[in-house]
Amino acid sequence: MNNINQNSIDIPPRLKDAGDMYLSLKNWYSEVFRSDFFMKFHTHPQYEIMYCENGQFDFIYKADPSSENTETVTVGNNCFILVNNGYYHRVANVYDATKILNLEFLPVRHRIPDDSETARIIRRFMVPVKDLCTVSPQLQKILQADQDFYIFVDNSNVHGIIREILRTTEEENAAERAMNLALLSNKLLLDIAHCSSPIGYKKTGIIYVDSAMAYINSNFLKKISVKEIAREVGVSDVYLQKMFKEQYGKTIHRIITEKRLVQAKYMLSQSDADMVTIASGCGFGSYEHMAYAFKRLENCSPSAYRQKKSSDTIRFFSHQGEIELHTRKPKKKAAPPPRITNVKAPSA
Repeated sequence: MNNINQNSIDIPPRLKDAGDMYLSLKNWYSEVFRSDFFMKFHTHPQYEIMYCENGQFDFIYKADPSSENTETVTVGNNCFILVNNGYYHRVANVYDATKILNLEFLPVRHRIPDDSETARIIRRFMVPVKDLCTVSPQLQKILQADQDFYIFVDNSNVHGIIREILRTTEEENAAERAMNLALLSNKLLLDIAHCSSPIGYKKTGIIYVDSAMAYINSNFLKKISVKEIAREVGVSDVYLQKMFKEQYGKTIHRIITEKRLVQAKYMLSQSDADMVTIASGCGFGSYEHMAYAFKRLENCSPSAYRQKKSSDTIRFFSHQGEIELHTRKPKKKAAPPPRITNVKAPSA
């Protein structure tokens, strides 16, 4: 495909300062991620939208690439995150087969410089961010908040628009493609302004679930209980369990176990640490607890998982064609783990 992005700038502004600029689609993908997928911390000048079409994933971010201090938020099914530029982030703790739709927009100062009749027509549909904010005061309010990221619950329109944008990138006619992308990009921003944010979500139960999930994200590597989590957010453990089941279709204990399991998978594939060390470092009470979790949720032992040879690559697209973004390569075979026979459910 031809590149329709022109005149990108060296240091793009954050969304709140992009008023005079136009948003041009730079990269995109539609990908299913397995639970053992690993992404490194990275940054880029584009604004990014990550839509969770199916499943659930954690978004981990930090301002300094050398810092050990990170923050984690969970993006659930039919929710999406709008990421500002200028800091480091990665996707982690992907559950089951999670499908993510991704769009990256680069702010540009000038529209298509070509003076052809086709270019003049396309320029009519390229609207600067400030004009979109004039039409939608709610969009202006969101952008002026200047958050590092925004999480939204889809209003049922955004998913369809993102899908249409992905389909439009495959159109062969460059002029038609450029015009449709401009129109759809404008509509996407306007519709995002009408989505609910979990931060101000009206359902009280959702607020408690979000608070509980934030606590879990910060403490799942430690020994924590449902009663402790419920006490932290100020509700009963029975009510909190009910709300988790409604929102995620899983118990709190299952979610904690899955998070620990994802961390264990990462350590198994990216380090040579022994099994007991990994079990302890991932919040499992013992190697037996970790082995039971692997057998129940992965249908294999930790050692069998470590020996698997696999790699993951996101098929990431731009107007120049397909590019490789992130790949996880297998580690060499590690030393054998402690021998465990007849794995049974460990006592509580």
